[in-house]
This record gives sequence, structure tokens and C-alpha cells, in this order.
Amino acid sequence: LHLYSPDLIVMGGGLSNGFDLLAPTIRATVEERAMQAYRDVPIVPAELGDRAGLVGAASLILWEGEPGTALAMVQDDEPKTGAKEVSQG
Repeated sequence: LHLYSPDLIVMGGGLSNGFDLLAPTIRATVEERAMQAYRDVPIVPAELGDRAGLVGAASLILWEGEPGTALAMVQDDEPKTGAKEVSQG
């Protein structure tokens, strides 16, 4: 916290799944241990939760188009066209 001086802390991965349970303890620890200037830094769960790795992989592998297209492909239930075929071997 002190080293990076962030404007926002985003809790991702498995932590985002239990964020509601962990948030009070995380905030209390920051308030207790952080320097005064950093005690009010917002702490939020990642919007992608534990799907961040999947979205990142999709953006690198599946699409070479507009930014954000791979994210839309992963979030939708409907299959999208335009993705590159990935061979299995």
C-alpha cells in the first residue's frame, strides 16, 4: 500500500468471491496499519471475479480485433463468430 500509493485497491481471483465476508477485516486492517494518507483508499472486488484469467487468455488467443471484443465473447452465452480457431494439437 505504502510502496505503490494506489488510488484504488481491486481484490481479484478467489478473494473477490468472498469479498463481502473479507471486506470488513481488510478495511479494519488498513485503517489500523496504514499511514493516515492511505487509510481512505477504496477497496473493491474485481468485476470479473475469478474469470479474470479466462478473459485475459481469451483476449490474447481468440481475437485480434477491437479491444474488449474478447471480453464480450466470454461474457455472452451466445457463441460469437470471428474468433480464430485454436487447434488442439
